[in-house]
This record gives sequence, structure tokens and C-alpha cells, in this order.
Amino acid sequence: MEKFGIVSIPLINLREQPDHKSELKTQLILGDIFEIKEEYTEWLFIKNFFDNYEGWINKKGIKNIDVLMFKKHQNTEVFYNDLFTIAKDENGNNFPILCGTWLHSYNETENSFIICNKKIYLKQKPNRLSIIKSNIVNLAVKFLNAPYLWGGVSIAGIDCSGLTYIVYRVFGIKLPRDSFKQAEIGTDIYFIENAKKGDLIFFGNENQISHVGLYMGDNKLIHSSGFVRIDYVDNHGIYNTEIKQYTHQLIKIKRIISDK
Repeated sequence: MEKFGIVSIPLINLREQPDHKSELKTQLILGDIFEIKEEYTEWLFIKNFFDNYEGWINKKGIKNIDVLMFKKHQNTEVFYNDLFTIAKDENGNNFPILCGTWLHSYNETENSFIICNKKIYLKQKPNRLSIIKSNIVNLAVKFLNAPYLWGGVSIAGIDCSGLTYIVYRVFGIKLPRDSFKQAEIGTDIYFIENAKKGDLIFFGNENQISHVGLYMGDNKLIHSSGFVRIDYVDNHGIYNTEIKQYTHQLIKIKRIISDK
């Protein structure tokens, strides 16, 4: 019998193995729904619905849902689109909300959404931003100076593909979680002169893509490398003006949102 669940806390770690010391693969955000594939002691091996990522999460911080609720939540199109806020639950308790939180059953009049039959009230209404490249870039800029965290997807710590994943997610666009997988979708763009705001730029070597950033226009790239930063980019790669040398070799440019 199929089993399903939903993340009921702001953020939960997904790991390679059922152990808190195991490698952090990614993080799931409040409202993420998933299929439960296997159970082991206090751990669940799951497949996340939004990005199809698989791994182990701890049972604490999740709630079981039935197949009807799982299917209903798949149609949610409202995501929290600022870095962080403190909402309130029905009892007036603080409830942290992170960028990319899935706002299931969002009620615009009450400015509330529902998680596991609990109503959460936001302080401010989420902006209904149109899916245009400048809005995606503007959201990414809000992450400036966030620390690098392998597998991270939040302002508290984020990796390179986590940054591109989360800023596109807010607009309802599903990117794969890893940079080499992100490089497999979209339209190929040749030469940085043809790149436009919001395009993804990939770096590495001929055999492997290992890094990704978001093009801002004017030969500028925002990416997570040590921390979220803006660097110069050209057809050779990323040039760090602080150390006056190239740090990443350009491999590929992809356009995710086509021009209209």
C-alpha cells in the first residue's frame, strides 16, 4: 500500500543514509509532499514530489497524509517568495516560514494557509510576482552573503544548485536539484554575449559539470561559492576580481524561460 507524507516544520534534512552523520543531499521545505518508499527505525526513505529527489529523512517533523491529500497538494501554485518571516499558528505561537514554502490551501482574505489541518497566518501577503527573468534575478540577490552549505536551500545555508533551484521554485518552475541535472533541461545558448537575465550558466570541466550560477546581465553572475556572491563572467568562466584569477571554467549556458 502506498504511503505519503508532508513536511510539517520549516526545514528538514534529506540524507544519503539513515543517520544524522550521513551526507546532506538536500533539504525539504515546509509543505513539501513525498512518497514513503521504506521505513527503518526512526527514518523514512522518500521520494520528494517537487523535484523527484530520493533519500532518508527523520520521522520527526513530518506528518502522514492519505493519497487524496497528496494529490490535492500537487496542484498548489502559491509559494512564499521572501527570504524569511515569522508567521503565527492558530494558538498564536511563532511559526518560521522560509523562501519556497508551499502555501497549501492559501486563503487570500485571511492571508493564511493550512499544514496538517493547522492554519498558519502570515504577516504580509505573498507578492504575486509574474514569471519574468528580472523577478527571478531580484529574488536571487536577496540571498547575497548567505553562507555556503552543501545540500542547503535556505538563507541559513545554500549551495550553488540550491540557489538556482529555490529561486525558480518560488515561481512554480521545477528544476532538478543537482547542477548536472539542471544542465540537461532548457535551451542551449551559445556564447555569453547571447545570454540574458535568468539564464543558467554551468561550470566544470569537459567530463563533469560541478557548478551553476544565475546570469544577471552585463557579464555578472550570482552564485554560491563560499557564500552567495556576484562575480564577473565571460566565455572563459568566472573571474574573481578579488584574487584576480578565473575560478571556474564555463561549460554551458541554458535558457529555462523562453523569450515571448
